[in-house]
Amino acid sequence: MRAFPVTMRRMPRPWVLSALALCTACAAATSPPNDPGGAPAATASASASASACYAPEPGPERRRWFIDSKRVGCEGEGVRECLRARASATEEWSLFYRTIEGFTFEPGFVYELELEAVPAPDAPADAPTTRLRLVNILSKTKETP
Repeated sequence: MRAFPVTMRRMPRPWVLSALALCTACAAATSPPNDPGGAPAATASASASASACYAPEPGPERRRWFIDSKRVGCEGEGVRECLRARASATEEWSLFYRTIEGFTFEPGFVYELELEAVPAPDAPADAPTTRLRLVNILSKTKETP
């Protein structure tokens, strides 16, 4: 079964044309505006198109995690206790082997946390390429038996 009727697939999509035009303009720009050491933009229109093409570097990725009320035994780098975590309230709990900078776990509470994934350029080859840092405790709820 086809996802779209034949007539729908052949209709021009305005967003495709806009993206193509932006990509063409960005490819023509040689350096970001005010780039020291880069070639200056030749005209005002070239400068305007260059500033549209060079967006600021994206910030750290933010994630929302739920942390269970107790630690459990796990094996990673030897036997230890790990947190249990999930990305949404409807998922099953899974072992969480990593540490969260700025977060102090208190047993007996379920947490909803906003975390930031910060690049870790000096991480060993067998370690994650990001560090997790606490941005905000969105909720801290006493576990109900």
